[in-house]
Amino acid sequence: METTLSELQRLLALEDIRRLKARYFRFIDTKDWPGFTACFAPDAVLDVSGEEERLLKNEAGVYRTATVIGEWGARCAIGIQTRHHILMPEIDVTSSSAASATWVIEDRFWWPEGAGPHRTLHGWGYEYETYVKLAGEWKILTSRFKRMRTEYT
Repeated sequence: METTLSELQRLLALEDIRRLKARYFRFIDTKDWPGFTACFAPDAVLDVSGEEERLLKNEAGVYRTATVIGEWGARCAIGIQTRHHILMPEIDVTSSSAASATWVIEDRFWWPEGAGPHRTLHGWGYEYETYVKLAGEWKILTSRFKRMRTEYT
């Protein structure tokens, strides 16, 4: 039976989830793929199916398991410099081991000269996630990104 969280427990969960998300983007931007992979629950699902620049050739854009998600991140970021900013989280802690959030995202990508049809991307959107607490640590269970605007040069 799930017990009601105290206000302190809820605030600590909020801070732990904020820090998890900050690490997630730091690991992407610094290309730390083991760190990135560790942000996810073993049975996590990442959905980038609606985001053309994040899709790899012949892939549908839905990745299952932390290992597969980490491998996808490393493959799709080869040669790309990225910077991500996350803002204004709306985090709901629903129990001592479950939470969900919506994050505002602003990101920039820089591709090497001649790597594709675009040199840069500047985007804005939202990331929708659920979390699970495993062995005392919050992990991303599901993540779906929806870009609202993209500017290419």
